[in-house]
This record gives sequence, C-alpha cells and structure tokens, in this order.
Amino acid sequence: MFLHEAAQVAIVCMRTTLTIHDFNDRLKLLEQSHLGKTKLESEFKGLCEIFDHQMKDDDKDETDDNVYQNSDLGNVDQDKEKSYLVYLPGYKEKVQFILAKLPTTSNEAKEFWKLVATYNISLIVAIQEDSDTLNYLPNMKDDQPVHSPYELKSIYFNKNKLWEERRLTIQTPKVTKTSTVDRDETDAITHLSCVPCVMDSKNLLKIIKRCRECQSKSFGKVIFMCKNGVTWSGFMAVLSLLLDRLDNESYLSIPLVVGTIRSLEPRIISKFEQYRTLYQTIGRHIETSTQYTNMDRSRYQTLDNKEENSVQDKGDNNINTKEGNEYHNLDELVYANTA
Repeated sequence: MFLHEAAQVAIVCMRTTLTIHDFNDRLKLLEQSHLGKTKLESEFKGLCEIFDHQMKDDDKDETDDNVYQNSDLGNVDQDKEKSYLVYLPGYKEKVQFILAKLPTTSNEAKEFWKLVATYNISLIVAIQEDSDTLNYLPNMKDDQPVHSPYELKSIYFNKNKLWEERRLTIQTPKVTKTSTVDRDETDAITHLSCVPCVMDSKNLLKIIKRCRECQSKSFGKVIFMCKNGVTWSGFMAVLSLLLDRLDNESYLSIPLVVGTIRSLEPRIISKFEQYRTLYQTIGRHIETSTQYTNMDRSRYQTLDNKEENSVQDKGDNNINTKEGNEYHNLDELVYANTA
C-alpha cells in the first residue's frame, strides 16, 4: 500500500521542485485564481485524491511499519479514540520525529515519561490549542517525584508570548540497558509548550526556529504533541523537515514531501489551510533568513519591522536566538526516505 501510494505521489509531484531563488515567484503563481480555484488548491486536491480511500478507513488497524498503535498510552476508556505514536523520518535520521497526543490523565503522563526515558528524546514540543494546564509537567519549585517511578526536575524556565520553555531532568530508581537511562543536567530535556496563538506563518516560523535551535544542540529525537496527536504535531514535523531540506539543498518539493509523509499517516496536512500555511512559512523563511543573502527580503521584513516598532515584547528578549543554518558539516547529511 505504501509503495503504491508513494509511486502515485511521485507522479503527481513531477516538476514541482523549486529553488530558493524561484520559490516565492512560483508561490505567487500558485495563489492566482483560475475558474474560482487557485493552482495551489488544485495541487493539494491532486494529493488528497491519492489518500481519500485511506482516510475513510481510519478505524481499521494500521499495517505500515512506520505507524504503531500504543495500547497503553491513553487506554483509559476503550470507547474513546485509541492513542498512538507515529514515527516520522528526519533529514539525517530514518526516525527523527515522534507524534503523540498530549497526556491528560496521570496514567497517560506516566506512559509519556516512560516513552521519554526509553528513547533518546532531547526535545518535547507541546502545541496547545486551548488554555488547559499541562498537568504532566513538574512544579517548577518542587523537586519531589511527580510521576512515580520517574523523578522530574525543572532546572530552567522562561516564557514569552509564543511559548514557555523549560529544561528538565528525568531519573528513575531502576535503570536497565534496554529501557530507561539516567539523565543529569548536561543531558537535560528541553520542553517547549506553545501557548494558544494565531497559527500564521510569522508565529509558526518563530516557533519552529526555536525548535530547530534547541534540536541543533543535541542529537536526540523530537516529540511533537497536540490534542489529537496529528493535526499540529504532524504539521510541525513536516515544516521542520522541509526547512532542513531547504537549508541544506537550496531546493525542495513541498507536495513531494507532504505526499510521502501522508503515505505514512494520511491525516497529516489533510486540510488545505495547513498546506497553504506551509508554503507561506517557507516563503517567509526564505525572504527573512540571513542565510540567503542574495534574496530580496523586503516584503516580510517591512511587515515585521512595523509590528516590532508598534509592540515590543519583553519576553522575547529573554531567549537568545540565532538565524540561519544550524548544521555545520554538510558532508555528514544524508537523505532520509522521504524523497
């Protein structure tokens, strides 16, 4: 099934590869309306037609090796939708991103931290769609175990208008070679909780840049979480993969990457609004990044400067960020199985 859909995606995505120099010009053409529909909508519809039949069969068991059902995480009410983990490739690693649902009960929190302790997780990104408290996190001033047998400790906290950033350590009383590992402050886990906000290209680019900065300082896997485990967690994983490809290759095909990822999990980027936002966020990145010194960056910089001059966010000054490519040895980068 996966190979058949991947072949269909490759056919649909012929001649869709764009370089950094022609990306935004191409985007303008795709956004032009013809017979009441833009070319970008037609491009997305072509992808969706491949996966329509699979979307109708969401209740059946997944057979692809890249999608796993987790019967423990969230297995509180059998009548509710099953929780699951989705493993996605990154630019350098065959498995780089893990998609999961936000834990809402003590049992789910316990299973979540078990996942973090078992795998080499270095970054956790929680996308909040409402103002609900993230109860699976420890109190900043409480060093006592909060999810037995895992002892969690906050060693850093900062906040701005888009996210709250913590660094955590996790320890277990019993350590085995095949399961959990002790972590000290040098191996601290970074946790970003993105507060409810307008998910436009400007805010999303700021959030994903911070994610990539945190990720570049370690070599672990990344967990993206949202309410249903797919909608925004999948979007952020795809956006991160696209930016990695663009920064290291200077060209990419958004429909090819999106289509290939949807071959693994068809509910990722299943709405046109998100697909369009991907293009807009990549376009903003190209025109505002200091990496692309030959590009005309006036369009987005003018908009950003107007907003920054009118509203100064003190929280942003608490976290130092840096623009551009986070990878230093391009010879070590290899293709993941998404193209």
